[in-house]
Order: sequence, then structure tokens, then C-alpha cells
Amino acid sequence: MRVALVLLLLAACERQSAEQPSWLVVELAPAPGVEPFNAEVRIAPADRTAFGVCVGVDGTPGTTTASLLLERARGADAAAPVGLTITAYRELNGERGAGLDFGCPPTFPTPLAPPQDLEVRFCAGETRRVVFHVGASCGCGTGAGGGGGAGGSGSGGAPNACCDATQLCGAGISTTGNICGDAECCKRSIGDACIELDRP
Repeated sequence: MRVALVLLLLAACERQSAEQPSWLVVELAPAPGVEPFNAEVRIAPADRTAFGVCVGVDGTPGTTTASLLLERARGADAAAPVGLTITAYRELNGERGAGLDFGCPPTFPTPLAPPQDLEVRFCAGETRRVVFHVGASCGCGTGAGGGGGAGGSGSGGAPNACCDATQLCGAGISTTGNICGDAECCKRSIGDACIELDRP
């Protein structure tokens, strides 16, 4: 697993506290049947302006090819949410290789699948992980509600049921509490990473 970038998420309040920093490992794995070459990772902390980074994710489907490490500073409010939006692309003119970040282009081509939007809260003083199957889709065939074909592919196979408004496809955790599968409809908002995310 390659670490693409380390990002500090600083809270607005500056409480005096002996709490340890909180960490969130964001793992990116190409979804089966889609094989994206690049992805844009857009990060929206509750207390800062949203920003994006582009990273190479080409590699074996279902295998983590890139990761980002997010830190919530010591004494910051772990319950403050951070939004993560992952969008898969065939190519963004970034050819540094899988797991490496590069400057995003001024304009983006058509994405390979609908963006995966996840809201998550850190676990105070702990490290947790969240997995995105980049480019995953969960049925419907039109892109609505995470559309595309079964098995995370936009073609072939019997379609799965579409994800509802509270879910997204192939990211976060599944309804069983495990890391989300490539074609599963999973929670769009993870209220407490201490309870709901597996340890890395």
C-alpha cells in the first residue's frame, strides 16, 4: 500500500487537551470491470474550505493501489465530520504511477462512474480505515443511485438493486458492519468511526 499524501485537518476550536491525534486511512482500490487510471479525491473538512488532490489508482481490481492518511490534530473535535468524494477517470494526464499524487487539471473529462460521496467522523485518539472501490457501481444501468452493472462493472452481469438515498456504492462499510464490497450499497454517512470502522 502506497501513501499518496498526508493531509492535516485542523479544527477551528483550539481546546487544551491531552488527547492523541486521530487518524483516518483512506484506501483506494480499482473496482472490478472499471479499471480507472486516475481518481480525484475531494476532501471537505467541517472547518475548512474543500480541496482536492488527484492520484493514480491503476492496478489490480479489488487491490489497494493508493491511500491517503488524514490526521485530525491533537485536541480537535473528532466528531466534526469530513466529507470525502472520490471520482474515477480513465486519464487525467497524470502519469506518475499508481499511488502517486499529481496536480489536478483545470477541467475534468467525463467520469467513469458517479462520484462516491461519503461523510465520516474520526475516532478520538485512534486510527481507523475506510475503503473506496474506485468506479464501483451497483445496478440500475443508468448511473442513478450508483448505477451500472453487477460486480462493480458498468457492463455485463445481472443488475443489483440500486442504492437508496442514504447509501452509496462500494465505499465505507457495508450494512453488516464490514468494509464495503465493490458492488455493495453502503452507508453514505458514518457517524462514529470508533464503532463502525474496522481497525487497519
